[in-house]
Amino acid sequence: VDVADFGIKELVKMYPNPANTFVNINTDISIEVSIYNATGAIIWKGNFDKGINTFDINNLSSGLYLTKITAQEGAWENQSAVYRLIKD
Repeated sequence: VDVADFGIKELVKMYPNPANTFVNINTDISIEVSIYNATGAIIWKGNFDKGINTFDINNLSSGLYLTKITAQEGAWENQSAVYRLIKD
């Protein structure tokens, strides 16, 4: 884990994981979220503000996804971290 990855992961929590219908993203900063499928194609991109944000994943097939979270402000601005998301 590099320093930027560790810093963002302290500010942004994603749960539950594995998930079935929704994922909560609790963030202390404004972020951009990109979700990638197993082939590396981006399947969703959007922005979230500070606080607890709920993201509906009902339209995703079961499997493993990579979620790239990029800080939009603060000391970590433009730095990214990657989270694994498992859809039941």
